[in-house]
Amino acid sequence: MSDRYVSDVVVQSPYQEALMSRYLLLKSKIRKEQSKPASPDYYLKQLKKEKLVLKEKLLLEQDNDNARKVS
Repeated sequence: MSDRYVSDVVVQSPYQEALMSRYLLLKSKIRKEQSKPASPDYYLKQLKKEKLVLKEKLLLEQDNDNARKVS
């Protein structure tokens, strides 16, 4: 699942839209923290883990939507 990209997800529900918004917000926070000279590593790791969880949820929702279309 990790070789897929969130940018490939087509948002089709309010739930997916909320996940995507949270994902993009985390992505922005990570960039901002990485640009700081003294950003705590543990905070960055936490943000990246949260972002990964959201990515997995988004891709899983996309797969579920595709499976419903096929059935």
